Amino acid sequence: MELKEIKTIMIGDKEVITNPQELKRFQIKNKYTICPACSDLPKSGNPFRNLSGWDGHVLRCSGIGAGTHEEKKAEFRRRFAFLLP
Repeated sequence: MELKEIKTIMIGDKEVITNPQELKRFQIKNKYTICPACSDLPKSGNPFRNLSGWDGHVLRCSGIGAGTHEEKKAEFRRRFAFLLP
């Protein structure tokens, strides 16, 4: 199994992973990340932790196609199931 390098930036006092879409679930566990679909932070400005809170973010996420909230959540789950707990 080939592992990709974890890339990070500092946002406030938090080290935030900027390439979650290239990583494995265990590499982002208990760490802060940006959205793997749009490379943005949640509306709160705080990074995701374990991608919790993604289902609220997906409603306005520019990296997910048009549709209802449930359709967008399903697309996110399909594309990023390998990262979700």
